[in-house]
Amino acid sequence: MYSQATETRQEIPCAPSLPPPADPYEPIAPLGWLYQRFFNHIQVDSRWHQSVRDAAQQGTVVYVMRSISFLDFLCLDYLIKRHELPLLRFANDLGLSILEPFGKGERRLRLRRQVPEDQALEATLKAGHSALLFLQRPPQLGQGSRKRKSWSVDLTQVLISVQRQSPRPIFIVPQIFVWSKLPERAQPSLVDLLLGPSKSPGKLRELFQFLSNYRDARLHSGEAFNVQAFLAQHPQHSDARLSARVRFAMLRRMERERQLVVGPTAKSTSRLHDELLRSPRLRQHMQQEAQTSKRSLTEVNAEARHTLRKLCAAPSPVALNLSHQALQWLWKKLYEDVHVDLNGLERIRAAAREGAVVLVPSHRSHMDYLVLSDLLYKHSIATPLIAAGENLNFWPVGPLLRRNGAFFIRRTFRGNRLYPAVVDAYIRKLLTEEFILEFFIEGGRSRTGKTLPPKFGLLSMIVDAALLMPNRKVFFVPIAVSY
Repeated sequence: MYSQATETRQEIPCAPSLPPPADPYEPIAPLGWLYQRFFNHIQVDSRWHQSVRDAAQQGTVVYVMRSISFLDFLCLDYLIKRHELPLLRFANDLGLSILEPFGKGERRLRLRRQVPEDQALEATLKAGHSALLFLQRPPQLGQGSRKRKSWSVDLTQVLISVQRQSPRPIFIVPQIFVWSKLPERAQPSLVDLLLGPSKSPGKLRELFQFLSNYRDARLHSGEAFNVQAFLAQHPQHSDARLSARVRFAMLRRMERERQLVVGPTAKSTSRLHDELLRSPRLRQHMQQEAQTSKRSLTEVNAEARHTLRKLCAAPSPVALNLSHQALQWLWKKLYEDVHVDLNGLERIRAAAREGAVVLVPSHRSHMDYLVLSDLLYKHSIATPLIAAGENLNFWPVGPLLRRNGAFFIRRTFRGNRLYPAVVDAYIRKLLTEEFILEFFIEGGRSRTGKTLPPKFGLLSMIVDAALLMPNRKVFFVPIAVSY
């Protein structure tokens, strides 16, 4: 636990009230060098410092993060000071040691908590100072994300209790550092089981991710959460229930911010195919096809699986990174400059926070999807899955495009009743899991280069799939690519 106080904090257990925390610490020389050497490269979400500053003008700011991390604490502290935002006066469960920056004098040598966490947090918030709360403990060694230590005190409930007594609103601002663009795996690997998953790693994996990616790390912030307004909306609920709902809402917002950068959970090809073939809607089409064609369901199932192998994208983080490096070199050779509508990118981010996004760019050449995907990757937005014609699915171009997010669709569905059902199931799956999709509505080129009339088949399929999901939002984003 990190909290700041004067030397009289030892008398707190017997005192009726706590004194306000002291001024925040100044890092010693080694920490100052560490800040400049490693943390100065961290990229910051453009709306982060403004949203925190706006919240601080209206009330008290409480930063929250997913899992306990001393590294994330140091990075956040550095960025807060660099942007002159409300300083941290409390952070829970980081543990005391000789390196404790909040310690003074002989207190740095003590290995026990100076003040109970709930009392220290209460004093910090009542004094109007900012705090940092970690919502989860890291997984135990060898248990991946399945087993976590329990909390001794629910600090979110303490926060709610303080808000009930204070006229000044408390704003919870979710924070997430993205150290790696690797998506979370649906099936944990051996590394995940031993060192923890990438989104809440153990100490060893956390250090490795930091040293490998500190030059490309980003800080993202979720929307500020007004605790006072939330309590006013739910006056009948207990503090314990409200605490659970707040924690869930914050974890959900942080997961959305992380997914915006790394994409949804990665699944193996075989697992994705199995889930699609178990879809009730597709199963019904397969049964009808078996009856109509007088084939066994096993044969129809094999045909559908073969179609999925030719259809589905298989994005690879390694391939995306290598392509980005190659394309950065290519753009310098081909173009004088690439101009980007940064406000438009922010609108894409805002839409992706609320639901699935479908990009509909103009189509002038095969450079279009390369430029667009590379720009999204460069600006830390998950690269889209792109609908491509099956004519591009030839070696070696097909495998390369598939690993960069392309999925291949036939130009026409005529003569095959099962094929459109498989494509429809795949599209619905992508929208449900909120992948960013991309397709070109324009209908290709004539022999003279004239744009042909648009084709609405894939558009109507996406719209029909979206209408079957009334509780999910789907945003269409028109994009112009001009040369």
